[in-house]
Amino acid sequence: MKDEAYQFFQENGYVSLGKILTDREVDYYLDLYDHDREQKQAFWFDLALTRPSITMSWPAPLNLTN
Repeated sequence: MKDEAYQFFQENGYVSLGKILTDREVDYYLDLYDHDREQKQAFWFDLALTRPSITMSWPAPLNLTN
């Protein structure tokens, strides 16, 4: 890890990895998120965001064969 990245982590609590997902992968996960939130409203509550960060863990595997 470069000194600059370590310093940024110390100050902010995370390190940016840059773009790690393709646009297609991001769209897949945003659609999955929106569908889950629509179908399982009782399990969701509003914080301040309407969509999660793409760094969050997701319950379903990525399947781009369709």
